[in-house]
Amino acid sequence: LGPLEPDARRVTLARGNDKVDVHARVVLVATGLHTQTLNTDQGLTVSVERHSRVGLGAVLDDAPDWCHRGTIFMARGRFGYVGLVRLEDGRLDIAAACDPMFVRAVRGPGNAVRRVLDEVGWPCPVGVLECAWRGTPWLTRRRKRLGAQRLFLIGDAASYVEPFTGEGIAWALASGAAVAPLAVRAARRWDPSFAAQWTAAYARLIQRRQRACRLVSGVLRRADVTAGLVSLLSRMPHLAAPFVRAVNAPFPIPVLS
Repeated sequence: LGPLEPDARRVTLARGNDKVDVHARVVLVATGLHTQTLNTDQGLTVSVERHSRVGLGAVLDDAPDWCHRGTIFMARGRFGYVGLVRLEDGRLDIAAACDPMFVRAVRGPGNAVRRVLDEVGWPCPVGVLECAWRGTPWLTRRRKRLGAQRLFLIGDAASYVEPFTGEGIAWALASGAAVAPLAVRAARRWDPSFAAQWTAAYARLIQRRQRACRLVSGVLRRADVTAGLVSLLSRMPHLAAPFVRAVNAPFPIPVLS
């Protein structure tokens, strides 16, 4: 992200050794959790929640027989949780959120996932320890401001919460759809109030939905509470219906006037 110019902002695009400067009337920062483009002088510094977990992910060539199609398997342990799903081509997709100190203590992502599966009595899929794992920075984070001069943040670059409910992609897509009309107006003629408008609209649209995910993530850290809830919902699953409806409700995209 480069300096401001009278009617644009300079952005340097790089791939390998090739670099080119472009001039953009509006910049949408959609760089995910690995946001390295923002300068601290923009006032867009990120605040990471204490005790935040890190994300782990891998895809194995073959899914075990017990991991059948059409079901997301979730294993919760003391230091994180692991999700497994059989893909359409028969491979196994694994995603986890674990305490970083736990991952270091057990010497890596593969061992961390294996320990969580051991806690719930599930067999560890072949290849977990040897496969190539991807990781993320600390997951739960937010910013007080989501805009600056000719600049808007969207998606995971704006804010993120532990992804137990699986809504991360929905939040990102909804923020992109919501910012589009404002970005078009900003490209035609910038107004200093646009940054504050976007920060307020994002709070109404996304951060309200993130509170439910934050609540679930907090409950999952309490083994006694989690066990009680699972036992209760196994006998009376209808009690979860309001929460499920809220998670799956469509986003009312705001009109930014």
